Amino acid sequence: LLLMLLARGKLMSYLTFFIAVFALSLMTIWYASGDPDFAFYMIFSRAWELAAGSMIALVMRKTIIKPNNTLAMIGLTLVLASALLFDKSKDGAGLMLLIPVIGTALIILFSSKDNTLGKALSLKSVVFVGLISYSLYLWHIPLLVFYRYVLTAGQEFSLAFYLVALFAFSYLTWRFVEKPFRSRKKIGMSTLAASLVLITLPLLAFGVVGHKNGGFPDRSAFFEAMRVNNGYGIACNGNTTINDICSSSSEPTVAVLGNSHSMVFVQQLSNDTPTGVVQLTQDSCAVGYVDMIAGVSNLSCRSFFTDAVETIRNTPSIRRVVISSNFNKELSKQDYQASLTHLLNELEDREIVVFGPTPSAPHAIGECLWKAQLFGDNTGNECDFAPKQSHPHHVATLAAYFDQFEHVEFVDLTNYICQQGKCAMKVGSNNAMYTDASHLSYKGAEIVLSSYQKELSDNQQLTAQH
Repeated sequence: LLLMLLARGKLMSYLTFFIAVFALSLMTIWYASGDPDFAFYMIFSRAWELAAGSMIALVMRKTIIKPNNTLAMIGLTLVLASALLFDKSKDGAGLMLLIPVIGTALIILFSSKDNTLGKALSLKSVVFVGLISYSLYLWHIPLLVFYRYVLTAGQEFSLAFYLVALFAFSYLTWRFVEKPFRSRKKIGMSTLAASLVLITLPLLAFGVVGHKNGGFPDRSAFFEAMRVNNGYGIACNGNTTINDICSSSSEPTVAVLGNSHSMVFVQQLSNDTPTGVVQLTQDSCAVGYVDMIAGVSNLSCRSFFTDAVETIRNTPSIRRVVISSNFNKELSKQDYQASLTHLLNELEDREIVVFGPTPSAPHAIGECLWKAQLFGDNTGNECDFAPKQSHPHHVATLAAYFDQFEHVEFVDLTNYICQQGKCAMKVGSNNAMYTDASHLSYKGAEIVLSSYQKELSDNQQLTAQH
């Protein structure tokens, strides 16, 4: 409505308005540069793109633009460069989007049927894609999400099938929804309004009923069980001190040291250790003094482990240190192994328990079980898996390495998780052993530690008998 009103006014009036919107929105991007998600999703930081398109449309209605093949080709170059060279993790929002937007503007303004780019864009195949482009835009994400959801464990994503389905749905939407709705002769305003009401009311009713009933049965319980196991919480990721948030005692007797594979044991160890457990973990770090990502100041693994080990050595109450990892890096290179050896030797006056790597699943377990539950499979058997052929060798290599340290006990977790070559992932009706492909859930950590403690108790009884 605002655009319609502005289109009736003077050129400078609406041009000034959209220039102001354009500038203010770009300023919002500048201020929101520290929060890329905000910059990507919020209208304040994306309004400049809409303003750019509006300015082009209104200017083209009021003035005659002389075609210019050079400027049009420059625009195409900018668009192609954006598609091929942009880093999707950094350039999806923000000022970098000026490049494809300016490129698109140049193409729209300066291409015509008389120049090279205009002729290329006038080809029937290109025009067809243009006609269904809005439907392509609307369908591409929902179709991608639902396609991945209906895939069962082990099935591969077919790009060809996805593209065929995407174009088919988009064409049907354009042909039977977009075209009729754009024709006032076929659909009058009263018919359009009535149709929208008839479509909206059932959707609203479905949403209200789902909200009142809590959605799918046991959905909340499942998602609660599948939340990421961060130990005491995400605030303790990177913690290197004993404090009220990341320690259950001011004088803890157990320290959990390592990365995200270590932190999964924190909560259950805390439940089993009344004398206190402190969490000293940093995800994405190999255990040791080597920075996995060189030059990244906010993820210095060397600094983290230096400070964490110093805390352990300066805290006499800590007698046991629990370490875990997938250990994909720690023994892979000489510098990593030397670093781990140095760390273990620095803690030679402590009892160290190393929990070995969990068998890695070929898919995300939480997502797999949720899909199974969503589609009526209450067994969850398709989410089970067998350990990789390389897993026993990996564990044996680790066991041989840690065996050289008298103060280190290495614990193979494989038999706690998998029996007879099968790793059953579903636990009860609304829980699982893993949350993703390798990290234990809260319940999974409870099962593993319970099995370890039982085995420890059985071995002690057997030793006492002899």
